[in-house]
Amino acid sequence: MSQAQEVALDARAVLSRYVGIYTSPPETVGALDPAIKAYRIPDGPLMGNGDIAVAVGGTWTGQTFYLSKSDLSQSARGLGGLTIVFPGMAGERAGYRQEQDIYRAEVRSTLPLQRTTVHMRSWTADTANVLVVEIWTADGSSLDFELKLWSHVRGMRTQAGTSDGILWSTREMNGVIGTARQPFRSSVAMATRVLGATPTVCTTDGKSSSSAQFTVPSGKVLRIVTVVTGGYEADNHVVEAQAMMAGLTDRRIEEWQAEHLAWWDRFWSKSSVVLNDDLLERFYYGALYTLGCASRQGHVAPGLAGPWHLDGPICWANKYTLDYNFESVWWGVYAANRPELALPYYDVILGLLPAGRQLAQEHGTKGVLFGVNAHAWKGFTDTRTLNMKGNASLAALNFLMHYQYTRDEEFLLEKVWPLLKELAVFWEDNLVWDAANARWVINDSGAREGQKDMNPITDLSFVRRIFSFLLEFHPQLEGKRSGGEVIRISDERKARWHSYVKHLSAYPTIEENGKRLFKEAENRKRMSLGGAGDNSDVLMPVFPSETISLGSEPTLLNIARNTVEALCPETGKASWFQANCFPKIYTQAVRCGYPAEKVVANWKRLLAGTQPYDDRNDHVRLRNNLTIVPPAHGFESVGAIEAIHSMLLQSHDQTIRVFPNWIPGKDAAFRNLRAFGAFLVSSTYRQGVVSHIDLTSEVGGECRVWNPWAGKSCKVVRVGANRSQDVPYRIEGNTIVFTTTKGSRYRIHAP
Repeated sequence: MSQAQEVALDARAVLSRYVGIYTSPPETVGALDPAIKAYRIPDGPLMGNGDIAVAVGGTWTGQTFYLSKSDLSQSARGLGGLTIVFPGMAGERAGYRQEQDIYRAEVRSTLPLQRTTVHMRSWTADTANVLVVEIWTADGSSLDFELKLWSHVRGMRTQAGTSDGILWSTREMNGVIGTARQPFRSSVAMATRVLGATPTVCTTDGKSSSSAQFTVPSGKVLRIVTVVTGGYEADNHVVEAQAMMAGLTDRRIEEWQAEHLAWWDRFWSKSSVVLNDDLLERFYYGALYTLGCASRQGHVAPGLAGPWHLDGPICWANKYTLDYNFESVWWGVYAANRPELALPYYDVILGLLPAGRQLAQEHGTKGVLFGVNAHAWKGFTDTRTLNMKGNASLAALNFLMHYQYTRDEEFLLEKVWPLLKELAVFWEDNLVWDAANARWVINDSGAREGQKDMNPITDLSFVRRIFSFLLEFHPQLEGKRSGGEVIRISDERKARWHSYVKHLSAYPTIEENGKRLFKEAENRKRMSLGGAGDNSDVLMPVFPSETISLGSEPTLLNIARNTVEALCPETGKASWFQANCFPKIYTQAVRCGYPAEKVVANWKRLLAGTQPYDDRNDHVRLRNNLTIVPPAHGFESVGAIEAIHSMLLQSHDQTIRVFPNWIPGKDAAFRNLRAFGAFLVSSTYRQGVVSHIDLTSEVGGECRVWNPWAGKSCKVVRVGANRSQDVPYRIEGNTIVFTTTKGSRYRIHAP
């Protein structure tokens, strides 16, 4: 059995327990969130393929599939929906059920009616923009029903019609977008057809909706198929949809379904974790599922509200907020061995470079400067930087993670270098030499929105990380081609970068209540603007900048842990529950060695909805569809899965540590988590002991592993198809060091 097959079996066993179940209609789908008077991730079953997204709502006698398209617009990407209505009196009935099966990526529905019970199964294709709904009756009897395909009408042009039993409806945007007021045009069509039945009546209002009546024949399964065509700058969206429908066959649907199941089988085969904690596992696998539905190569990245849009207004206008929200969505995909999910993110950031150069020029500096809010079509929604010089540098950290986890040389040259060369120029123009204190300083930049700080701890951590990366990997860059240019880095420039890393100002600290803490900036008089329970950006040197690790100086780690404790006191407000902290604080705490049992206990209070207070008067919890919506925010919550990875595996200081900060004595296991250096790692922790460590080296090179059996010898074996071979290694302190070859598998265990 291959590693992928083993992982798939693990995932299948776990995921079978985490079907999202609704025993009453998810009627809030399609309604404004009353807490923020806007739409955000719906509380109903979810599906998607990275381009189209589907949220399931409805009533006791009907079901609505709300459809969205990634490139309809930046904010309201909702198209409209497909509504299925069955005969019968409204009212609650026992036996109603909606199941969101994340392993098969399908929704199964049971609707008890007066005369019979209707079953439905729905899924979105992964190789085409298609929604398939299969429908049948429990007793095999015939049943009449009505279909309505409709488009949202607010703020956009719509059309609708019928042709040869096909219903169609459109939503079309023609306007401007962003601060540059650039022209924007997007036209999308939906078309629906029922295979195996002929409509008895077809009607349309010609504007936004079309309807038809059908009968489910006795003993038959009908397939209701909806295709979505068009998008950004499309012209033939209606013709394309009708043509696609006209040639549709049951065989093609079966092919789509086989491709769909194969796609998700590969997705779940990439890695798995076993935490022996239902609540954490539900959150973890639910987050991976929504990422798999929402973000795929070649499509527009989801914004702050995710891809399941209904109609406007959308949470925070669905912008890409660049002072952590947008970046944090993908923080967990690297260790999860799914780095490809972040490809749409890189398209957005690299697309901003021309606008970033212009904004830098407007501010009288070089390189690139990013505004706080951006859109998907190479621009900013406004040009406010909120005095934060580090937005583009924060955006770059995901690029660095991707390369260090994968060692993809093409990615380094074609995606990382084009951004880093601009950032190097920017900081060369903005770092100031303080001769009196022999250090480099950052002036007039905010650690938080709108502040004017000296040496904001956020920017200091970004600069340290970026120039350390450039110095480490300049041999892989020197003399190579990137975008038609040959990369040349002079010795003088490298010497300057060395000076930045060596002489950059230390992270600012302060003593409070007898303990040394980090503080947000050198000029500040307290740890953070809000004190306990505040935004945890003061811990960005730990994560996502990754300049502090378990291998750092003990004094530095102690300051980080003190800061976690100061942000999260036992009583009163705590950052565990703060609106902006969800994708940050848990990982930051775990990475600096704060006790895992305390992290998990507070995290689970929020997931269970038993937190001591609501930060924004919005009761956060893990919902039936395995999503969590932080107060006033949205899709960024998925980034918190990195805290789970970091309890099981850390490697960002070039040393692989398994179970570096896990709950003592609690069994756990993981397969094929990804580590820096392009290693896939698996291990098991049972009865307080690590049983073994398995590694696959994708690119070869030196491997450094922290010995989990401290003070004991171990054995390193290269695992072959027919026989195993001992591998020589050396010990450096408590670190096992050995050389790997590309594509080889290794096992480390105590004798």
